Amino acid sequence: MIKSRGRSIGLNVDLTVYFYLFISFTKSVPSSLLSSTALEKMLQKTSGKYCVGDEVTIADVVLVPQVYNAVRFGVDMSKYPTIQRIESELAQLEPFQLAHPDNMPDKPKDAK
Repeated sequence: MIKSRGRSIGLNVDLTVYFYLFISFTKSVPSSLLSSTALEKMLQKTSGKYCVGDEVTIADVVLVPQVYNAVRFGVDMSKYPTIQRIESELAQLEPFQLAHPDNMPDKPKDAK
């Protein structure tokens, strides 16, 4: 909860998770926040089936490509069981399957 002049202004948890995802993966090293486990710890508190409860949110939309890139760059995701579980749940949803980088028509043939 964020306070302004001593009063709570109630920051949406989803936006907080999105902020951490955005910051973590816009740095030069894809695993910058994952390596500190801050995201994993936050998701342990906020997640249900997905990042924030049992409904898909913008945090989930941002999480999937970042996990894909983390794996692509060799991050050991076994250290992040909550992130793995959420990504696995999201991978079962058709919109995420259709949008997966491996399913893009312009994916380079030599891409990992």
